[in-house]
Amino acid sequence: MKSNERLKNITSKIGSGSTPRGGKSSYLESGPYKLIRSQNIYNHHYTTEGLAYITEEQAEKLKNVSLKEDDILINITGDSVARTTIVKNEMLPARVNQHVSIIRCKENSLNPYYLLAFLTSKDTQNYLLSLAQTGGTRAALTKGMLEQLVIPLVSYEVQKKIGNVLKMLNEKINVNDSITISLENLSRTLFKHWFIDFEFPNEQGQPYKSSGGEIVESDLGEIPRGWKVITIEDVCDANKGSLSKKDNWSYINYLDTSNITKNSIENIQFIDAVKDKIPSRAKRKVQANDIVYSTVRPNQQHYGIIKEPIENMVVSTGFIVLRSKGTYSNDLIYLWLTQKEVINNLQAIAEQSTSAYPSIKADDILSMKILLPPKREIEMLTKIIEFHNKLIWNNQQENKRLSEIRDTLLPKLLSGEIEMPNELVVK
Repeated sequence: MKSNERLKNITSKIGSGSTPRGGKSSYLESGPYKLIRSQNIYNHHYTTEGLAYITEEQAEKLKNVSLKEDDILINITGDSVARTTIVKNEMLPARVNQHVSIIRCKENSLNPYYLLAFLTSKDTQNYLLSLAQTGGTRAALTKGMLEQLVIPLVSYEVQKKIGNVLKMLNEKINVNDSITISLENLSRTLFKHWFIDFEFPNEQGQPYKSSGGEIVESDLGEIPRGWKVITIEDVCDANKGSLSKKDNWSYINYLDTSNITKNSIENIQFIDAVKDKIPSRAKRKVQANDIVYSTVRPNQQHYGIIKEPIENMVVSTGFIVLRSKGTYSNDLIYLWLTQKEVINNLQAIAEQSTSAYPSIKADDILSMKILLPPKREIEMLTKIIEFHNKLIWNNQQENKRLSEIRDTLLPKLLSGEIEMPNELVVK
């Protein structure tokens, strides 16, 4: 039997933290305690991107907001309000700042994964977002709002079964994400080993430079003999192919700049061209293996490589779309463009622009100097990197399907439309 209960009655803690004295200037690059902020929290997962660390002394002053495994974290202010995740052991020890609230479930009353499923459901997210817009100029959820939130309850055993479904799906997604990160790191390590350190295998299979391989001077400094300095324009076209009335497409699948970050696509918008107006920025067609690179604020890393575009896929004119002419793999061009030093250089160019936002032009990328190895070396590395990227793409597509299953199945389980089978094992 289902009942309704206020969140405050089935939790032992609802509360947010604070910023340590000194603010950002007092944070450490590494340290004994993590300080988890709203930028680290997404629905169902947590990112270490931009993670701050604090000292023992700072952590002691925030001990009332220390985290425990299976705590629920919800963003309560700003543009990311309502994003919710669960604390895993690898996130500890940690504290939260004032933009994040901890929700701790009462044992045997409320299952944390069941609560996570409820808070991240589409209906609840929409309700929380509308609630956050009331009473102020900045979106915010107060402690009182969270305490009064009505939670539909089923028996604790059923809660655990529903929570276990979410846990299994999320764990599989996390495994795929971990494999993807490892493959990306391996590709970047190989790229650096070959193109920066010049330790690619010579004819005898030995590292070139440290085995006495000949080095010559060039516009980019010392490079291996037989290598050439070229520009990206020599091997890539930019912005080839735009959507026009002649295409007469009845629908498009549209990717905006904000919906891809570091090669991970969050959303592709389906637009019915008969019923809805196609955005004026939805112009650039993409083909398999095209690179999309946002022109605005390169340091935000809104870029990726589209291995298998879906039908009628177009991207925003806010992207530069790069396509190999054939000599150079798009996979290697992508690694050139996503090096930290290159991103910093492009950001510096963007900040000197006269546009409304710091931005770059296609020529800023096309004029970039890169190295062209002999055919043997480029074919060897391309084969490896393309294999890695294919595996990454497959993982991303599997995670997309798992996320769709999660977002479709869980609301039906929560509402009782689908009942949990009695034989399901509860861990």
